[in-house]
Amino acid sequence: MSNAGSLQRIGHYRLGKNLGIGSFGKVRRASALAFFSLTPLNFSFLLTSRCAAVVSRCCHLTVAEHQLTGHKVAVKILNRSRIRQLEMDEKVRREIKILKLFYHPHIIRLYEVIYTPTDIYMVMEYVQGGELFDFIVSNARLSEPRARTMFQQLVSGVEYCHQHMVVHRDLKPENLLLDSEQQLRIADFGLSNVMKDGDFFKTSCGSPNYAAPEVISGKLYAGPEVDVWSCGVILYVLLAGCARRHPRAPSFSAPLLPVPHPATFALMSSSPAGEVPSSPLLSL
Repeated sequence: MSNAGSLQRIGHYRLGKNLGIGSFGKVRRASALAFFSLTPLNFSFLLTSRCAAVVSRCCHLTVAEHQLTGHKVAVKILNRSRIRQLEMDEKVRREIKILKLFYHPHIIRLYEVIYTPTDIYMVMEYVQGGELFDFIVSNARLSEPRARTMFQQLVSGVEYCHQHMVVHRDLKPENLLLDSEQQLRIADFGLSNVMKDGDFFKTSCGSPNYAAPEVISGKLYAGPEVDVWSCGVILYVLLAGCARRHPRAPSFSAPLLPVPHPATFALMSSSPAGEVPSSPLLSL
């Protein structure tokens, strides 16, 4: 079978245009990491974040069409040899297992998985509205009623994950997609894991600007609380149109600059975070 770059069909699907290989996500992570000094406290976190960025380079996303029904789907193509080189076999298997389990209006659907000797094809729901990140950049802050609706959809999906003993661990606007009616979908479960009663996680993962303090500091955490923290940061971004900025961080004009939350910054810096005033754009 031909490789992913030249293959025109897979199963019943006709492959179309390439939607990207994840390099933009890597640039965003790099821009956030540029503000940190390497210390023993955050070094393992940076390695995990960089590793997650590298994983995005071993796959690319393509829009495809079912040959019989004409239904459009997104196909995530993962190269088997690259996955083995990165020792990410277990993470990929876990993501597939979790997405197969889920059926929720605000979580991305996985329709089927097609295996070939060289690649893994994850046939997923095609959400044409794009990332919530890009939506906020284009529209700036949302009205409180609109932000409330999106936040309710996010919480509904996250609650469903937790009810099925799954913690996402990488919630951020880049991993939230919008359909043509601006209905939200939670996507990218590459860093998710399955919770077990009595067990705790210690893996430092996710994105620094949305990660909970206990995740950054390498402390034990049960799981749901770190997703709840990320949801809170996302709500602030929805309402303010930008991330909360550390008082010593450089000033940039770009909206939604991925600067870490002050409490996160405090854990990754030798100096205290200081006081950060509430946004005058918010009613509370």
